[in-house]
Amino acid sequence: MQLSTDTDIASYYGQLRIGSINSVQVGILPEALKAITLLAPLMQTEIVPGRAVELFEKLEVGEIDAAITIQPAFALPKDIVTQSIMTEPYVLISPKNGPFIASDKRLSSILLSITPYSPQQAQR
Repeated sequence: MQLSTDTDIASYYGQLRIGSINSVQVGILPEALKAITLLAPLMQTEIVPGRAVELFEKLEVGEIDAAITIQPAFALPKDIVTQSIMTEPYVLISPKNGPFIASDKRLSSILLSITPYSPQQAQR
């Protein structure tokens, strides 16, 4: 939420629906909720869990007010803005005798060639 510096956020009330991917729910979200409670005690927050793509869709149709998720690899509508709140390095973990060994630069370059990460690329 972008507010002017003279906004009295303590007087805000009502429902704030925040979409969140799983990793955020156990990471930064608890501290963010504490801050919201301190700054706007009349605000009621609802956390809507989901995958990144689902949260973008819910945001577009107004089912949620904000989403904390990965940076999208696709263009968003002009009425939706993003604000980077943190960055995390990606690492590859594998057994020493596994197919991904640090000395094999070809595999590293293949992994780097598919970045930036796109939710559509991930299949489970």
